[in-house]
Amino acid sequence: MFASPTTVVKEQASRVIEVVRGVEKTTNVRLKNIEQALSRLVSSQQTVNEYTPPEQNPDEFLHISQVQELLERAKEQERTIAKYRDEVSRLQGELEVSASKKTEVQSPVNLNKLLEVVERIDSMKKIPTFNDTVYEIDRNSFDLWIKRFKDELKQ
Repeated sequence: MFASPTTVVKEQASRVIEVVRGVEKTTNVRLKNIEQALSRLVSSQQTVNEYTPPEQNPDEFLHISQVQELLERAKEQERTIAKYRDEVSRLQGELEVSASKKTEVQSPVNLNKLLEVVERIDSMKKIPTFNDTVYEIDRNSFDLWIKRFKDELKQ
């Protein structure tokens, strides 16, 4: 069974959106960790008195190179997110174009002709003498009307 191009593009766009959201979540978590570390540094520096030596816990401090590395990673994540957003907007544009082409290409089915064929098939049925739950229809006539019905649907 084949999926329509619209469905496929929507699924792909959903996948890209999920990836972008995942990237945003991880970026937010990393930025919050950096913010917490910086706020701990600032609060510990404000509480230190000139006359008392500060108690230094190496786990509370980040080296400047680590901060710079984290900032570079954040910038890289922002570039990746921007790229994914561009991709999502491009895919949405393609989806809209393919949807508009699909509506332009498809010709409406002539319902009057289809109803005529169905009525004709319905009028051909006959109830057999001994079994009133079964209809009998001439096979050649039935095959011709079914062919016409299919041809009408293909248009």
